Amino acid sequence: MSSPDLKVVFVELGRIPKHLSYNISRLYELFPDISIVLITDQVLNHSLEAIDKRCEIVDVQDKSEENSLQLMNLNRFKNSKDAFWIYTTQRLIELCDYHLANPANPILHVESDVILMEDFPFEHLQQRNRMLWGNYNSTHDVASLLFLPNAKLTAKFKKLILHFLIEDQSVSDMTLLSIIARQLPNDHSYFPSIPSGNSKLINDAYTPMDCELESQSRLFESFGGVFDHSMVGMYLDGLNPEQTYGFKETLFTKVVESGESLIDPRYVNYELKTDSRLVIHDTRSAFPLYTLHLHSKSLDSFEIQNLTLRKRIEDANLNKKFTHFNLTLFVSLVLRNIHKGTFVPWAKNLFIYSAKKLKIFISH
Repeated sequence: MSSPDLKVVFVELGRIPKHLSYNISRLYELFPDISIVLITDQVLNHSLEAIDKRCEIVDVQDKSEENSLQLMNLNRFKNSKDAFWIYTTQRLIELCDYHLANPANPILHVESDVILMEDFPFEHLQQRNRMLWGNYNSTHDVASLLFLPNAKLTAKFKKLILHFLIEDQSVSDMTLLSIIARQLPNDHSYFPSIPSGNSKLINDAYTPMDCELESQSRLFESFGGVFDHSMVGMYLDGLNPEQTYGFKETLFTKVVESGESLIDPRYVNYELKTDSRLVIHDTRSAFPLYTLHLHSKSLDSFEIQNLTLRKRIEDANLNKKFTHFNLTLFVSLVLRNIHKGTFVPWAKNLFIYSAKKLKIFISH
């Protein structure tokens, strides 16, 4: 399949992750005619050597700082001084600005750790006339996949982003998207994450309203499948080991068990076809999973004929956990925190994390 009209847009601010080039190369291999845009404030260097020369690069290094004050006033940034909280929201503004400057094509924003499967429904997506993005729970949405069909809606979307940045400094990109979705019921829908209100993918520990289940399954018949916004990828291949002190563990279920996530990926079976299609077997039906959010950032998981992902799926179907410790990454995290002057709180959190893991190990 190919998509000559729609543009796939990546936005990377403050960094260029290594897995980005792997993902772009994967997309060009699966969809040779696709148009890909990279919006970044970074100087391009050897880390992007694998990116195909056909990729359009939009440099925002010298862009006006008109929205910087609102972003720097976000509570999450003021409390942590971590620019991550600025960049995750700023990328939405940059995405809108690009579309308003290039209004001829619909655009699909894809986070760099989200892979599209061979059967991704580009043709059907281009027929949609509403904005689409993903959902996590009743208060948080996800920009891992975000579709803007036309510049008129994008202008409306940006106006609301800037309004709520001023109105509520406690917002994050996830809560901001959720608020805007409620403001625009006629202009927004969700990429389906469940096939119906009785799916095994619904978390028993979560108490959804009927309207939530309806909104998450409304477009299932139209798309003929579902999209992973966070939980399936984290379950199959684990979290980013940078956030877990060099440890990588699959079958991640913490936010499922706490009741935080609408989606529970544990009670369905997964099948990776030889042509890179991913299928979910849920109750008596089987349907495509068009995307996978690889929070682990494992580079080999971006390969088309993915032996590692195939093994993860086989293990998940058997409820077998995989654990790996990356000593090189751990040492780099130690040095990074020493350099930043954050080693003491980081080490304290490492001790708490290790103590919890030891307690779980002893209890088993």
